Amino acid sequence: MPRTLLTLFLLLTLPMVAQKTTSVKGGAVNRTAVRIMNTSFGPLTETATANIRIHRGFLPLIMNGYEIDSDGDGVVDAYDECPSTPEGTVVDNKGCKVFALDPDTFVVETLSNSCIGQTDGVISVKASNFNFNYRVEFTGSAATLTLNSTTDYQGQFDNLATGSYSLCISVVEFPEYRQCYEVKVEEPETLEVEAIKDLSRGVVSLNLWGDGPYRINLNNTEIETTKNRIELPLEPGLNRLGVSTDLDCQGSYFEEIFVSEKVIVYPNPTSGLIQLYLGGLDQNAQLRIRNLQGQLLYDQLLVIPNNRVIEYDLSLYPSGVYLLEITGETLSNQLKVIKN
Repeated sequence: MPRTLLTLFLLLTLPMVAQKTTSVKGGAVNRTAVRIMNTSFGPLTETATANIRIHRGFLPLIMNGYEIDSDGDGVVDAYDECPSTPEGTVVDNKGCKVFALDPDTFVVETLSNSCIGQTDGVISVKASNFNFNYRVEFTGSAATLTLNSTTDYQGQFDNLATGSYSLCISVVEFPEYRQCYEVKVEEPETLEVEAIKDLSRGVVSLNLWGDGPYRINLNNTEIETTKNRIELPLEPGLNRLGVSTDLDCQGSYFEEIFVSEKVIVYPNPTSGLIQLYLGGLDQNAQLRIRNLQGQLLYDQLLVIPNNRVIEYDLSLYPSGVYLLEITGETLSNQLKVIKN
């Protein structure tokens, strides 16, 4: 048989295998490949990375049962309409970039909860990406918010009752983008206050529980804080302390704290004469003396001299222990004195 006819016969009888290719630069390269296998549990995707040496600038799209994904975006080259997608880019089923924002672009939070039967709730939303304009839709409110440079990329929904709300944010420049949140306005926690007094230092430490912010009134001075622990200075004499919040249903707290100026008795024990040093600026002080049976032996309002030392003679009292009570505008002390 002539050689020409033999060649034609072989071409017609042998199976023809056509390999899909894509044009790339020659040389050795790493390529990601994907193979989808049908199993009893459903389709199973397997990924592999192989070092392939390219000849004549063409990379086969299928090798050893794996479909090649050259840019590693999860869409194989046979269906990838956007090759060479940068690593980490979010793509659609065509392998093309999808508009996306960082997960922490928006901060949505409940600024204030609401008492039952009232509408005190507040929900705020802020955007940290200033490259776009945003539209915020909110269930329970016909109004919408616009976050842009005019609004400083923030806004809030007020006058909300307790309940669950849906808040969705879209990008004006990319209307197909939409991110939604579920937000709750709940009944606030009851206000609880623990006041720890350190009269030797003249301070009170407050431990606060319940929804803040907290409004503290100490001697008619207003303080607002979101801290759960705060230390405050006390004045000599009577201190009036009150704590509340913006919501009446959380309750309130009130306490009076008396801080006495220092009182020192000398000598103790004594054979008779004692001296009482009274700190502060009070001009008068009430001195009461009792025995251990509670019997009142002395009760007198005394003028405090400039040196702030009062003398008293116990010589006529029997030996024993006596209770001295000194009170004034900024004085409140009880001392034990031993009479020899």
